[in-house]
Amino acid sequence: MIAANSMAGGGRLSPFGKLRPRGRVAAALTWLGMAVLAVCVLALVFVAIAPRVFGLHMVIVEGESMEPHIQYGALAIVKDVNPADVKVGDVVEFTAPDTHWVTTHRVVAISDDHKTFTTRGDANNTDDQSPLPASGIHGEFLFSIPQVGNTIRWLHTRNGYLAIVLIPGAAIILFELLSITKELRRKDEGRAGG
Repeated sequence: MIAANSMAGGGRLSPFGKLRPRGRVAAALTWLGMAVLAVCVLALVFVAIAPRVFGLHMVIVEGESMEPHIQYGALAIVKDVNPADVKVGDVVEFTAPDTHWVTTHRVVAISDDHKTFTTRGDANNTDDQSPLPASGIHGEFLFSIPQVGNTIRWLHTRNGYLAIVLIPGAAIILFELLSITKELRRKDEGRAGG
């Protein structure tokens, strides 16, 4: 009866009805794995729906021109903005007219007709060379998450791919093979003993 209950409940029971230490570790690892998986799924759902629902997008910061306010390697969260709503002091994401790079800098001046903007990185001593047309503004910076951009960049490397896909996949396959082997041995012992 105890063996039947242990199989139905998914845990390993001792004759006294308690999980053995090995069973507790396995249960804790299973719950931890499920929690990590849930967090990853929720993060992916947020990344998928945020642009449509909240008008947000994410950018990996590739330079140091906005330090210490925005660190190199951070993940910057940017919201859509109407250029007419941009004020001096706002940090905006834009396509630089001279380099055509996507850049995140602070607005330091706005023309009277609100059609061109002067920007500067917080760590720079001079304004950006070319005036920024209103049409070049993509969004307004909200906040950044330090080092997350570096982590995302690393995940796109071979080592990152191995760490996030192949190693967990191999671990799942190994765990399942061990479970199958253990179950087959248990059935063989039952036939030999019965």
